[in-house]
Amino acid sequence: MTTVRKTRALGTAVLGLFALALAGCASPMPPDVAAIKSEQVVICQDGDVKVSVPAQLSGVVNTWVTDYTSNCSQSTVTVVDDKTTDADVYLALGAQPSKCSPEVTSPVAFDAGVIVASFSDGSTINLSPKTAAALISGKITHWNDPAIVNDNSGVELPNEPVVINPYAFGPALDAVTNWLSSLGAAPATSLFKADDSWASDSNLAQAQGEGVLSIEPYAYATNNSLGIATLQVTQGQDAVSPSSDSIYSGTTKVELSASGSSLGPATINYTASPQSQDGSDQASAPWDAVYPVTMSVCSGDHALQGRAFTRFALRADEQTQVADSSFSSVPDTIRFTAIGAVVVGLPTPTAIPSASDSPASSSPAPSMSEAATPVPSDSPTQ
Repeated sequence: MTTVRKTRALGTAVLGLFALALAGCASPMPPDVAAIKSEQVVICQDGDVKVSVPAQLSGVVNTWVTDYTSNCSQSTVTVVDDKTTDADVYLALGAQPSKCSPEVTSPVAFDAGVIVASFSDGSTINLSPKTAAALISGKITHWNDPAIVNDNSGVELPNEPVVINPYAFGPALDAVTNWLSSLGAAPATSLFKADDSWASDSNLAQAQGEGVLSIEPYAYATNNSLGIATLQVTQGQDAVSPSSDSIYSGTTKVELSASGSSLGPATINYTASPQSQDGSDQASAPWDAVYPVTMSVCSGDHALQGRAFTRFALRADEQTQVADSSFSSVPDTIRFTAIGAVVVGLPTPTAIPSASDSPASSSPAPSMSEAATPVPSDSPTQ
């Protein structure tokens, strides 16, 4: 059984879009406005869905589960914490497990690759793209190399060897090297290897060692207080520091294509201009070493339950949980594209809230059983 529940409106900016849409009532509603309006409605699929979740995102997903099941009284979500247990939906920081034959794979968050230089005194360093590439390639072997000294005027750097931590998270390593390559400073990566042990206690101890150079995910580095280097992307301008603002700015340069229920890979357009966040007049300087955290809905008996939960995770209200963590939320341009593919097969709500509905109420509306018909694969709006 499918149920549909109405939740609170999404804020002043969204209501402004509603007003613009309503001003031209005779014209078709723009797809982005229709998508914003429709996500006020929670689409439920009765029954259980089993979701595999990495430990780094367990807090965010547990909140999603609580919110979803609060709105969907006949739905349950069973969370498993590793890839060895069969699941209906897999949330992955990197590659999805081969055991899942996905109907759709969608970004539900973003992370970024960062360069970590560990010093016992807590110092952080700035690097030009060429210096960063030389460090990663192993061409710079000591921290007081003239190239690093030149990038860090007034900072006393130790005459100590650069110790490479070879265990890197694959997407983080790729994101860093691809960004450097786009800046004309392609590094060799033979000293690093993508390995699942990057998140182990022993790897953390190594990353915290004196003079160690690592490539780490931003969320992991931030949560473990590692020394993250800044990047001097443009000479004469402030260095770009990885932060929630700069990483979100980088995600607004990501492009995602959709065809029916299929989504292409999320790829960054390095030459695109970043977009500002809601409430800000200007976009932050982007940290472009970003990559998606994805959720795959496996084909099978619980695929619709998986699509409903994934669609719920992509709602603006739930994305605030991502933004409050060390990960970055999915920008609207990507969210709406992803939702359009995720909702294929799910019902279209027949009772979408009007712009006059009060945004103050956060309590769920009564459910409407079997209130809609399935979305066909060519549906442009959700």
